[in-house]
Amino acid sequence: MQKRTLITTSHRPTRNTRRFIKALSKLIPNAIRVNRGKLTLKLLALHAIDTNCDNVLIVRNRRGNPGFIDLYAISYPLLEITKVCTLKICGYSIDEKYKQLRNIKVSILRPISILNEFEVSSKLLECFLKTFNISLDDASLKTSDQSICVHIKKSRNRDGIEVVFSDCNTNTRYMLIRLCE
Repeated sequence: MQKRTLITTSHRPTRNTRRFIKALSKLIPNAIRVNRGKLTLKLLALHAIDTNCDNVLIVRNRRGNPGFIDLYAISYPLLEITKVCTLKICGYSIDEKYKQLRNIKVSILRPISILNEFEVSSKLLECFLKTFNISLDDASLKTSDQSICVHIKKSRNRDGIEVVFSDCNTNTRYMLIRLCE
């Protein structure tokens, strides 16, 4: 069974951050988007447990744009939320074609091109794979009509990675995210 993820923002999101999590919630399999409002971390954990989510993603602002993605794990017996890792967003691009995913629920993210571990920090790559529920075993590489391909490559101008989400069948690009160290 695949993990479920609850996606939300910091307490005072900008319009760009709300748009960013809307696109993420359509691209990440089994993702649920929640308006944060005044919910504390403890209340977010309870909400995640109520909706059978294993992880919570919180997108924080930096200078009016999405700047960080914090991954939290939910501990069911203790009803606790613990921070696993943080991804720093250096840039992003959202194509309006992601709105076509409204009628399609993404069933799997397929890593098509993946980095050599030595090209970029393994900590950054590991955090990315955990955050987006991507496993590199053969089971995750099966084809599906509702699969999104993930192309991961080293960023040209900075230390980090570029991640492109696209449709596996039509190569329609939905989103690009640049992640820095």
